[in-house]
Amino acid sequence: MTENNLLLFAVAAAVAFVLLLLPWPGRGKQQRINAKTASLGKLRRTGNYWGVAIVRCKCDAVRHCTGRKFTFDEAPVLPVAG
Repeated sequence: MTENNLLLFAVAAAVAFVLLLLPWPGRGKQQRINAKTASLGKLRRTGNYWGVAIVRCKCDAVRHCTGRKFTFDEAPVLPVAG
């Protein structure tokens, strides 16, 4: 290999290595969702909580729910469309 080809290969390998280390959007998303679902299940089982309330929201799609209280079974599924 010529010196230029070797340098080009080394740069490409370094860039590929760095890209592999970067956190990608969505990586681990399902694990976070599963953890939140498990936490909600624990709250329900304790009997200390009866539901949820949307206190404030900047999202137009959910704004109509602001200030409302929902039982766990009636709560809207988030995120909502829009």
